[in-house]
Amino acid sequence: MTLPGDNRHFVIGPEYFTRAAYAYVTPLVDASGTRQADFIWENTYMVRLRGYAGYDVHFEATALDGVGDAAYAWEFGDGTRGSGRVTNHLYFAEGEVPVTLTVTLPGGARRVCRQTLRIAPRYGQNENDDARALSLLNRAALQEREIGIQPQGYALITLGYFFFLKEAEAAAFGERVLAALDRIPEADLAPVLRELALGVQQVDEQYELAERCFRAILERVKDPKARASAALHFGGMLNLCLNRPQEAREVLNAIRREDLTDWEPRLLDIYLADTALVLDDLATAQKLYAAIPRQTPLQVGTALDKKALFTYNSRHFRVQNLLSQGLFRESLPEVDMLEWELPEERASPRINLMKVQALVGNGQPRKAIVCLQRALLAEVDETYTPKLRLELAKLYLGQRQFQQARHQIALIRKESPWTHEEIEARRLLDDIERALTEVTP
Repeated sequence: MTLPGDNRHFVIGPEYFTRAAYAYVTPLVDASGTRQADFIWENTYMVRLRGYAGYDVHFEATALDGVGDAAYAWEFGDGTRGSGRVTNHLYFAEGEVPVTLTVTLPGGARRVCRQTLRIAPRYGQNENDDARALSLLNRAALQEREIGIQPQGYALITLGYFFFLKEAEAAAFGERVLAALDRIPEADLAPVLRELALGVQQVDEQYELAERCFRAILERVKDPKARASAALHFGGMLNLCLNRPQEAREVLNAIRREDLTDWEPRLLDIYLADTALVLDDLATAQKLYAAIPRQTPLQVGTALDKKALFTYNSRHFRVQNLLSQGLFRESLPEVDMLEWELPEERASPRINLMKVQALVGNGQPRKAIVCLQRALLAEVDETYTPKLRLELAKLYLGQRQFQQARHQIALIRKESPWTHEEIEARRLLDDIERALTEVTP
């Protein structure tokens, strides 16, 4: 450097500094100089999804020299315990947590260290590391089974699995959620149980698990809008998946329309018309379908709306294209949109055959069976009736419901003799006899 007014450079040496006190980090000892238990901790990683967060905290106890093999026991401050000199623990709520480390020496003596952790959001990491985030969710589910988690963790694990499209893992964790309902914060119950109830229906058709989730919402959640929305979807599932239309009607009729939001009143009208098709008759259902306002009516006055017709036909062709490519899951929302815009299409045999193909391809044969049963209640012609019955017989055979399959085959042979479907039905009957021979000793 240079001094003011002087161009000569010089180096600042030690002589220019005054010696001060220096601090050194040494082991924690008591008044007698005996080494005490101590540990360090670090909030190493955070996952934040849909307003919920998980924090991965690393703990490392100081190794005590000259004491042999010591046992390290942790109390993490959230009602859980752990062991080992080095360990990790997951927290799911911000705030201060008292952590206690107990070191048991070989002779039985104990040394204790207590610290208060402050769990706070940790930013600055790679937010797009999906593999690491999913790994934390898996560890959280494992920790819940082994030692437990904070109540806020159930929401993060469930919603996180659905966020990463891990429906099977979320469904497997669903039983743990239902077992912990008394611990989960009330504000988390509705979003967690709703997501779980809707998601598990496409995982091996776990409708019974979904029913328990819906009923838990109706019994425990106080928010009228959340209750009404859950009842709406519950009623639809009872009728269209579990084939319990009377219970569905009772649930749907108990909904207050003022508690529904956005598009839900329209869906309620559609579901009520669906129950009328089974419990009343086709004419009643058609009147209810026709009373639902069209979002894009195909006919304006006496003329066809060509733009609306083009949109409808395009969506119909899109469904067929998706089915031909084996994209069954992607085709289901498109079928739903066809029925949403024109509710009377829910009784159309052509639409129902496409829907059944999509449902079977998506692993939902039980719902496909109910769909075909509803389609046969409508007035279908001699072209579609044998097609519907043949598909229904195939599904019954796949579910090993041989008596019901035989009944549909008998109706095909009686109502539609010498048709392509009747020939297929005969072959199907041979498959049934073969299957019965295999299961009969």
